[in-house]
Amino acid sequence: MPASLEPLDVAVQIPYHFRCPISLELMRDPVTVCTGQTYDRSSIESWVATGNTTCPVTRVQLTDFTLIPNHTLRRLIQDWCVANRSFGVERIPTPKQPADPGMVRTLLAQASSGSGSYSLRVAALRRLRGLARDSDKNRSVIAANNAREVCCPLRSRM
Repeated sequence: MPASLEPLDVAVQIPYHFRCPISLELMRDPVTVCTGQTYDRSSIESWVATGNTTCPVTRVQLTDFTLIPNHTLRRLIQDWCVANRSFGVERIPTPKQPADPGMVRTLLAQASSGSGSYSLRVAALRRLRGLARDSDKNRSVIAANNAREVCCPLRSRM
């Protein structure tokens, strides 16, 4: 467990608004849902992945599952971590942004283009592989854009 999430010295109290309402832990990647509530990205993604379709705090139906990064809160949490580093609090890392679905579609189109050069197709596949290695979220974005249907036939052609 990262030191910033381990139980802290009793002299340090994590501010209430820096805790995820689901996990009650210090948020590392705060995101806001359509109801206006903010959660740690991993916690709300797990909540939704288990079939829940309501906001955990308000119990209002989530009509849009877009997670909007709360940059202001993340900066405040980072500042708090820096101010309390003498108590063993580590600064939370700035999270990488997930792959843009439009960019993934473009790379898949380049990779499968019969008219594109071999080197362009290979470069697109390498970029997709790099994105997939970066995070689970990127793998989900790539899979959601039918990467298997695009990439599997390419293996036999290359």
